Amino acid sequence: MSHCNLFFHRLLQWWASFYNLTCFMWWTTGVYWVISGGQELIENASILYWCSCFLLAWDCICVVSFVAIICSIILSFAWCLPSFYDIMHLVASEDDVASDTNIIIRLAKYRYTEASTRSSTVGKGTMIPIASKTGTMTSPKRVILHEDAKCCICLAAYKEGTVLHALPCKHHFHSGCIIKWLRIKAICPLCKFNIQAMGNYGV
Repeated sequence: MSHCNLFFHRLLQWWASFYNLTCFMWWTTGVYWVISGGQELIENASILYWCSCFLLAWDCICVVSFVAIICSIILSFAWCLPSFYDIMHLVASEDDVASDTNIIIRLAKYRYTEASTRSSTVGKGTMIPIASKTGTMTSPKRVILHEDAKCCICLAAYKEGTVLHALPCKHHFHSGCIIKWLRIKAICPLCKFNIQAMGNYGV
């Protein structure tokens, strides 16, 4: 900024301060003058008196209106902020939501069974694939340890006959839990695998 511009900038600031101070002092003097003048001022300068009253009333109305508008804006913003946040969140994550039902249908589906005491897989559970609507098995049978036989979304252990879904990243969850999750955020809860980019996986 040049010296000339800086000088004019400071001059405008000084003038604005002087103008505001003068207006405030004049307004204060006018209020005192109107109040103290009384009946004598009405008789000798009625037009000036009523003009002064009108201007003072107009100033009061403007100030009250300004404060009311500011308060209304603040309250409206505070009231609508959660809705704005939800809308922005939905818009921002629109591409990350598994809204396509076909994607969820294509996920590998299993039924969990506990290993019998005579089985060689004692201490483990088996995820038996459930046939698709066409009658074909979409995935091979999987054997998992008991400590891994739980849903990491609801933290509940798998029970006999529990229906599971496995993502392309091989992580498995309760069918109902992972479907609800994917309709909110289309990524694996554990490894953040993007389900939208699954392509031909998980079928």
